[in-house]
Amino acid sequence: MKPVFLATLTALGLLWGCARSEVGQAPVATAAPMAESVEPAPAETVSIPDAPLTPVETARTCQFDPDLGKPNPLGMRSYISITEEDGHTTFLFDQFASRVGDGPVPVTLETNRRLTFYDTGVDRARQLMLENPDYYSDLVGDGDPEGFGPVNEVLTCSP
Repeated sequence: MKPVFLATLTALGLLWGCARSEVGQAPVATAAPMAESVEPAPAETVSIPDAPLTPVETARTCQFDPDLGKPNPLGMRSYISITEEDGHTTFLFDQFASRVGDGPVPVTLETNRRLTFYDTGVDRARQLMLENPDYYSDLVGDGDPEGFGPVNEVLTCSP
């Protein structure tokens, strides 16, 4: 152990000594003499090698934009958002919780589904969704005859 560390431990031990005054009573703190003043050790210099800076890829997102003046084709309780991250694009279908059944207790159903295009950017993934209706049907869980087109028209992407 380094001498400074030992001196610090010794000082703490002397400052916070305890004694029992009588059997069965709580310990009583006693004052103890302070240890000699110890000068701090010189700061150690740590060398960190230069690492090449790599740009952090920001995620690109697309979502329903009410400012386009068109209603959400999925209604007010469902949305599709798109995120491109690390070269992969994920479509997320969110259907908010709705009450189902008339049983003795309240029951809700919520749907979240993801469809991921690997090694594919947002623009290409959107095009693939338009060209392949099965992708859209798999994402939302039904075979909407209009497909992804109406949803695609109300999405705005950033950055």
